Amino acid sequence: MNAYRNLILFIIVSAVGILILALYSGLFRSTKVEVKFVEPFVAVYHDEIGEYGETRRIQDSLYNLLWEDGIDNYHTFGIFYDDPGTSEVNKMHSRVGCIIEKAYAGKAERLSDKYHVFTFQRQQCAVVEIPFKNTFSVYAGIYKAYPKLNKYAAENGYKKESIIEIHQIPTKITFAMPLIKK
Repeated sequence: MNAYRNLILFIIVSAVGILILALYSGLFRSTKVEVKFVEPFVAVYHDEIGEYGETRRIQDSLYNLLWEDGIDNYHTFGIFYDDPGTSEVNKMHSRVGCIIEKAYAGKAERLSDKYHVFTFQRQQCAVVEIPFKNTFSVYAGIYKAYPKLNKYAAENGYKKESIIEIHQIPTKITFAMPLIKK
């Protein structure tokens, strides 16, 4: 009898803990799609084929390499080209990396022989922003932002484009879909 009571207590405490984590991470926070310009940025990136779960490892690796080259950066990004629900895991394409702070942009471009560097041009996007509280905030944001952005594009006559995730740690995560008319 004591074992059953302990099991039930464990289940209740675990459920409450998960609920608190979900609340804190923003899973139940309301989100809305805004149309605004996403400002340009310079980024160092790596094109990846395979499971999207590996992208964090790549971002960390690039972050460390940039740090060794004297480039400090706190923002990462990812562009995920395929829908994980309908694509083969080993064929999914992404572009992930680190956004270079404006003060270091010239230095990163001079290192283009070592890194893949690109400039994201200012463009009008449908945007959902989620506060960054912890790693679970990323998953909460994906769960909430992707369907809202895809629905917005479909309802307003835009092509479904790849969503760009910009992680501005420790403040927010921006999910942006460039707006291109069909």
